[in-house]
Amino acid sequence: MAEAASQLGFQSTLFMARSNYVPAWLSSIKDTGANLVWCDPLPVQTLHAQMTNHYTDILNLPLGFDSPEFISDMADVLRHSIQSPPPEIWVSVVSGVIARATCAAFPETKIHAVCVAKNHGNIGHAIPHIAPEKFYRPATTPPPYPACPFSDAKLWQFAEKQAVSGAYVLNVGI
Repeated sequence: MAEAASQLGFQSTLFMARSNYVPAWLSSIKDTGANLVWCDPLPVQTLHAQMTNHYTDILNLPLGFDSPEFISDMADVLRHSIQSPPPEIWVSVVSGVIARATCAAFPETKIHAVCVAKNHGNIGHAIPHIAPEKFYRPATTPPPYPACPFSDAKLWQFAEKQAVSGAYVLNVGI
């Protein structure tokens, strides 16, 4: 988000929950000119509402960029990136936006949505799986590739056991 805003000439502010986890990309945020505001760990919907009420002069993007335009554009990106539909696709879910974009991109493909937040969003026609870990806890079975321990990594415990040969795993929260 910060990189895209910088390239478009916009000032951005990212609100991050305080945590012992430091994502690798965090060190490059200052290069974009973005502001970083550390917040108490709260449910995402609560934090979003607080920021909308407190910072009335900003454009507060919807959770997960949840808009028909973004979902359509993301579906186009997925179709372009995965040119031949795989037998199934696995995706982690917080807001549900990526799951819905995946469903739109590949309507005939079996989509598995691993829900990592208690109040996840709409997942389209995806098959839901519920991660047993609380959102703020890292994956108990991390994948053999880099992944955000609080979201994308949590789908591995399901995909490792259930994915069919040729399945894709979307890993978007590195």
